[in-house]
Amino acid sequence: MWLSIYIVNAIVDSLAMGGTVKPAAFHIEVNGIWGPLLFVFVLSLVNVVARPLIAIVTCPFRCLTFGLASVLLHGLVFYLVGNHVPGLDFPCYISAFVTSIVYSILAGAIFFVTGEQKGRRRR
Repeated sequence: MWLSIYIVNAIVDSLAMGGTVKPAAFHIEVNGIWGPLLFVFVLSLVNVVARPLIAIVTCPFRCLTFGLASVLLHGLVFYLVGNHVPGLDFPCYISAFVTSIVYSILAGAIFFVTGEQKGRRRR
C-alpha cells in the first residue's frame, strides 16, 4: 500500500516539476519526461537520507535566520541534484531556487486539493 502511495506521489511530483520548469524566468534544460522523473526519485532519496543530517548540521544557522536558511538549503539541494541527474540542468543557483519555490507551492496546492499531506489523510 505504501509503495503505491509513493509511486502516485512521485508521479504527481514529476508533473509538478514539469509545470515548474516551463514558466521559470531562466533557461532550464529538460530532456523528455525521464529527466524530471529521475530528478524526483533522486530528490526524494536525498530528502530521506541527507536532509535530516543537513538539518542537524545547519540548526544554529537556521535559528539565527529564523528558518529562512531552510529555503536557501532547499534551493541548494535542487541545484545539486538537478546538475547531477541527466536530462535536467539548472544553469545557475537562482533558477534552481525559483524552481524550488514554485515546486513547493504547486506540491502544497496539489496535496491540499487531494486531501493528503505527508502521508496523513483528512477525516
